[in-house]
Amino acid sequence: MKKIRAWLDDYKLIRVYPISNSESQVFSMRLNNQDIVLQPHDIGNRTCELYLPKSLKLENTYYLNINDEPVLIEYRFVTKSEKFNHFFYYSGKLGSVYSKSGTSFYLWAPTASQVDVTVNGSRFSMNRTERGVYFTRVSGDLDGAEYLYQLEVNGEWVEVIDPYSDSVTANGKKSVVIDPERLMKLKEFHQKESLVIYECSVRDFTSDPDTDIVHKGKYTGMTETGRKDKNGASCGLDYLKETGISHVQIMPVNLIGSVDELHPQKTYNWGYDPVLYTTVSAAYCTDVRDPYCRIKELQQMAEEFHKNNIGVIYDVVFNHIYHGHNVFEKIVPYYYFRYDEEMKLYNGSGCGNDLDTQMPMVQHYIRAGAETFIKRFGADGLRFDLMGLIDNTFMLDLQDFCRSLKEDILLYGEGWNMPTGLKDEEKTSIQNMEYNGRLAYFNDWFRNTLRGYGMHDKGYLNGECTIGKAAINAFVGCTFKYLPGYLFDTPEKSINYLECHDNATVYDRLKDYAEADRIRICKSMLAAIMLSQGIPFIHSGQEFLRTKKGVDNSYNSGDEINRIDYGRKDRYKQVVEYFKDLIRLRKKLGIFDFSYQQIVERYSFKLIYDTTLKISVNTFGISQDFTSVKILINPHEYGWNEELDQEYQLLLDENGERDEMVDHINIKPFSIYVYAARI
Repeated sequence: MKKIRAWLDDYKLIRVYPISNSESQVFSMRLNNQDIVLQPHDIGNRTCELYLPKSLKLENTYYLNINDEPVLIEYRFVTKSEKFNHFFYYSGKLGSVYSKSGTSFYLWAPTASQVDVTVNGSRFSMNRTERGVYFTRVSGDLDGAEYLYQLEVNGEWVEVIDPYSDSVTANGKKSVVIDPERLMKLKEFHQKESLVIYECSVRDFTSDPDTDIVHKGKYTGMTETGRKDKNGASCGLDYLKETGISHVQIMPVNLIGSVDELHPQKTYNWGYDPVLYTTVSAAYCTDVRDPYCRIKELQQMAEEFHKNNIGVIYDVVFNHIYHGHNVFEKIVPYYYFRYDEEMKLYNGSGCGNDLDTQMPMVQHYIRAGAETFIKRFGADGLRFDLMGLIDNTFMLDLQDFCRSLKEDILLYGEGWNMPTGLKDEEKTSIQNMEYNGRLAYFNDWFRNTLRGYGMHDKGYLNGECTIGKAAINAFVGCTFKYLPGYLFDTPEKSINYLECHDNATVYDRLKDYAEADRIRICKSMLAAIMLSQGIPFIHSGQEFLRTKKGVDNSYNSGDEINRIDYGRKDRYKQVVEYFKDLIRLRKKLGIFDFSYQQIVERYSFKLIYDTTLKISVNTFGISQDFTSVKILINPHEYGWNEELDQEYQLLLDENGERDEMVDHINIKPFSIYVYAARI
């Protein structure tokens, strides 16, 4: 028989489960030194509800007597009530606050009846203060001290690390006090060049055994200079500088739950399983036992990128917590995550728990995570994983908060409509882009139209050439309402991509094509990204035809599948040079960062047999060299000789950048050309 449990689900509401026959049971409580009999209301599923004459004071421990047998009343969904959030929202500092004479500890735990903190093995009682915050100050210089909290919650003692930890010991076993004066003060950085985002993983980008990168798989390996691959060609930071990209998007570096920091090479994971938002991973630092090392080496990485005129965007996972190491549920049970009507956790993330971003203290924690990356780690942008799980009211607030810390910060994410406990209109999804502020979104219409959706599907650039009208909208950032695929009211909201860490690479998807055609299609896809309105996004290695050996979801597939193979950079050198030419051309022309109104005024299109697409951009008055720029896209497996209506300056052909006057172009299969009328 199941143990009977009683939960406080509102200030005056107790639910009891399981019961066999509520009419045969007597429910009573002792309140204000009086025994009060409570009348049960059977609501089905062996559950009854009891209504209290007055609200309970939450820091106390209460028992419900059922036929004179005491049952602990556990605090449950009372934490979701408006009254709870009104009384207990706390806007101040949480975590540890260091000074040389002593360290203050703050923990928000409004449903705990007692809280202690153990610092370097000595246990100290904490005092309950305003709004459910427990506080104590421990004297002495505690720089580097290890600590844990002990709490009595719902009748049980639990031990947890500090959710607001600045640093932790290996694998997050204990929190560590940090002296902020010992950390770097990163200089302000402002990237003024046209945006080109390049996604990479610290581990993947530096782990090729055929390079002389010293600190493979580490933050420091990302910014080593003078490093070469086995053919003597540049790799790592030197290679990134050569490409001309403006920003790196770093895959998650939060403290994660699936990789053993003491033995990081034994397991592999992308890192979309965060344990804490304010602490970064030591799996990528050179000394996991030094609590400062994980912080300082990530700071140094950001600083070196900035010195080389490359902005840093951090991929943040503010939608769930790693299920195997959930300190939040221990501290304030039932508060931090979304529950459905059956009182089960929502799982839109696919990771077991969706954060309830409508709860004020969840918002407090996410803001703390964002502030950590912006102020401590020099974030020039944040990429929000599964952003559709975050409610758009809070996302508007979070944008304002982030821009108050860095005015020109780039904010974007995955705006998918995820199944979670929000109404569709409440989600930070692409469908609600008009109400979500100045966010950008990964443009899946762009991806699916030009590349195809499934592994074996085709898009406009690789065989499905009859969808030219849809392709037009892709090239203008999906801003035309009268064409299929309208998504955005301005192209700056469109992150244009055809490959990212998720799913198979473009090269792997084209396995049924001859090698020559695979190369042509990969090049045309790079060109489409760089010659479209919106923000171009490139997956690391895409420009040298990255392969994951056919693996679709490689999140835990190991280095053999995921690491960058710099040998391919040499093997497909022509494609790499073509990619560099595309970035130079995009910057040189300066016509791919238009507003919607400029697109309407300056763009015209011609579809030949609904397949071959010709784009004309009127550049009169904005270019010192050209009156118009033409883009010709051939999605066919055949070519032809294109006679032009006048002489033009050829700027790009299938081999890369060009600078010659032509009156015809020999069009190759699966190719894109740019030519311009001189002033």
